[in-house]
Parts: sequence; C-alpha cells; structure tokens
Amino acid sequence: MFSDIYTAANDATFQGRCLAAAWQTAQHVVVGDEGYDVSAPSKDFAYSLLRDQTRITAKQVAMQVLRNATIASNVAASTDNDIDWQVKSVWLDLVSIG
Repeated sequence: MFSDIYTAANDATFQGRCLAAAWQTAQHVVVGDEGYDVSAPSKDFAYSLLRDQTRITAKQVAMQVLRNATIASNVAASTDNDIDWQVKSVWLDLVSIG
C-alpha cells in the first residue's frame, strides 16, 4: 500500500490533477462561495496558490489527496470529482502546510 501511495504521489499527471483541484478550490475561496472556508488564512493561502507563491508542492497536495483510502486504493479509477471532494476535505490542512 505505501509503495502504491508513493508511486501515485510522484506521478506528474496525478499531481497535476490534484493541483488543478486545489486551484479550483482556491478560486471558490477567493470569491467567497458558500460552503468554502473564507477565513483570512484560507484566503491568503488561496491567493498564494493561484499566484504560484506557496511553499506547498504538487507532491504534497497529492499526498493529502491520497489520505482518502478509496482514492489511494485505486488512483487510476479516481474521478476528478473524487479528487475535488478530497481537496475540499483537506483544504485547511493544505492551508496550514502552506
């Protein structure tokens, strides 16, 4: 299992999918969409992410997405909606890693 997670976290395509979901969430945060954390730290992180000025890497975003056991067990079958949901679920953790 750990080797599968490591492999997925290092896959550039999967990293890109995870980062794209994070950018989408960041856009929702910036405009203050309902259901998204719009606290000052969250907005600051969202702006930094959209400007590509964060300390967090695409691999770290992917690792946070892979905390979801369903995604981690079959990355190839995970949909963009699955990844998007997981990014929303771990958004505050991404903010704190930032």
